[in-house]
Amino acid sequence: MADTSLNSDTEGMSPKNISICSISLSSNSNVTSPTIELCNNGSLQQPYELNPTKSLQKLLNATSRENLTISETRGGFRLYFATGHYAEFRRCLESFYSTSKKLTTDLTKKVDVNAKCESSIIRVNSTDKNTSCRYAINLFHTTASALVNGIDQNVFISDHLPAVLEQINI
Repeated sequence: MADTSLNSDTEGMSPKNISICSISLSSNSNVTSPTIELCNNGSLQQPYELNPTKSLQKLLNATSRENLTISETRGGFRLYFATGHYAEFRRCLESFYSTSKKLTTDLTKKVDVNAKCESSIIRVNSTDKNTSCRYAINLFHTTASALVNGIDQNVFISDHLPAVLEQINI
């Protein structure tokens, strides 16, 4: 049987707050088992180190983009921002969801081994049982873009996105 040892102070943490920070494989009698290291930083990931030069180059390239370009993907919508507008979009998005009484959100961050945040996922649900509103917004900080997908992604595009963009003046 695989040995999955947990290395962390996990007492008092609910399963929602526990996240995998690194996974390493160890061999024991021809059985490969993962050793899972837990931490409380809201991220689920394999260990890696973000390449700062590559990340900055991607953000530099994004400065020459239009303020906002929206394209349809196979399962959702992709939003590409100019770098400065992406920062404002993130700020206004946070403000929009924190003041909404009809929506609940769950935030997950993907970070590297140095705790640098590469991306975030915001899962949105409606608090009103008569109104359907379920979608996720994947924010890619290194490319100044976002991917919106889910059952009610059109609610984001038609209702929520215009409200957020109004604060940015795009």
